[in-house]
Amino acid sequence: AEAYMHVQEPEKAIDAFEKAQERSPGDASLASRIGRALVSTHDYIRAIEYYIDAVKSDGQMVSLKYELAELYLRLKKLDLAQEVLEQVLDGAGAITGSGAPGPEHRGERHTAELARDVEAWQHLAKVLKEKDQLPAAQEALMRAREVQRRVVAATHAEAPDSLPAEKSRLSTICMHIAQFHAIRRELDDALALYHEALKHDPKSPKALLALARVYLQRG
Repeated sequence: AEAYMHVQEPEKAIDAFEKAQERSPGDASLASRIGRALVSTHDYIRAIEYYIDAVKSDGQMVSLKYELAELYLRLKKLDLAQEVLEQVLDGAGAITGSGAPGPEHRGERHTAELARDVEAWQHLAKVLKEKDQLPAAQEALMRAREVQRRVVAATHAEAPDSLPAEKSRLSTICMHIAQFHAIRRELDDALALYHEALKHDPKSPKALLALARVYLQRG
């Protein structure tokens, strides 16, 4: 199947992936590959139908819900993208309270799960911004920052080699929040967030440039 994908024959790859999936029906990675192969053929309706059926057959395949939401976002089906993302975040206990897990999610969650939540909050922010719901978009990014801080803390202990990438991601989230403040000319708040972005990624040229622009605005 992978060989067919490399030679740009996705239909044959899909057939091979589906045969493999018959032997391992609960394999989320195979289901993901089939979905991505369908997207590569630009048969988006078939891809959406596949993702919906796969999620219905196994509600534990959370990664497929993220991919479905990404596809909806790509196709500008914003309401559907928002609905899927909110379902995923609510199911993870990320929407209830202040990001604390719900009753069915007691105990520590894996760093990979938290990282997926960060991605979902970022995607949700994009959707809300496209819908011109700017305060809600900013709130989604603030939730992403909150969870990404936990990811950075966990990565420091579990996988220090990945720490620069996770800190860079946190820096980017801070910059995106800062942009909302800069648009409203809340320059002190914007400056604080750009400084935080640089704390996480001191060599970020985008953060340095944005910080300089805000200082120029403030005079």
